[in-house]
Amino acid sequence: MSSYPRGRHVLSDAKLRLDRIPVEQGVLVVEGPDDKRVLGEHVLDRRQIVVAGGRRLLLNAHELAHGESENRLLFLTDCDYEIAAGTLHGAVDLVITQHADLEADLLFAGAMGRIVGEVLPNIEGNEELRIISDEVLSRAIAMAEPIGRMRKVARLREIEIDVVDLRYQRARAPHTLAVDVRRLAQMVVQRSPRCDLSADELHELATSVDGGELVCNGHDLVAAIQSVLHEDYGVDVARLGGALTLLHMAADRTLLARCEILGRIERWEKHSGRKLLRAV
Repeated sequence: MSSYPRGRHVLSDAKLRLDRIPVEQGVLVVEGPDDKRVLGEHVLDRRQIVVAGGRRLLLNAHELAHGESENRLLFLTDCDYEIAAGTLHGAVDLVITQHADLEADLLFAGAMGRIVGEVLPNIEGNEELRIISDEVLSRAIAMAEPIGRMRKVARLREIEIDVVDLRYQRARAPHTLAVDVRRLAQMVVQRSPRCDLSADELHELATSVDGGELVCNGHDLVAAIQSVLHEDYGVDVARLGGALTLLHMAADRTLLARCEILGRIERWEKHSGRKLLRAV
């Protein structure tokens, strides 16, 4: 839960941070604490990051900040499905993730190998690590991508679905890319009391919208990765509990450089004349 009741309180705190840091530095406003965990090691001072507590508060603060604070504020938000819904547009001072969220950006930038290398320490060489990492990610995408389509349908139709802690193993054939998407839709509808769609309707709508890796939610991917590593590679569930933390810890400067986010922050620095990122 956010500690800020309104966007104006987020903006007020961000302005106070500006008063406490050198004038040549800027402040980055992010949605949640995970964003700060990822980016906190790469800014000049952790005080430069304000956690808004959600997209609504962040975007409200961004709207209120228009033209204020001498271009010293930058805002970072997850794309999710807002661009598809026509409710979100980028700006010089508003950075949007390329994929649904920051975690998906990291995974598609190459973080998978860091996770697999940690939970499967007996892998012999780099080539084996690459092959297994690609295999795990491909199987995870096979589950997370249809769930992403369902999330997108829910956003476009303004309905609520619950996809947290799905038991993916009930809808997939182990050691393969085969996923029963209709079964996934049934599982989602059964646990979503506010969804006014039948499982067949959700399945049909989900197959009709644009998909691909851009619809994959990072947290869905992490959950699917945990399922694949447990079911297909025998990794103990307890060992996989920290997969999200491993992903965040994998976000070194090399990995972030492969994400569009870093380049956009650097472009903002050049445009504004302010500094956020530490020198490499």
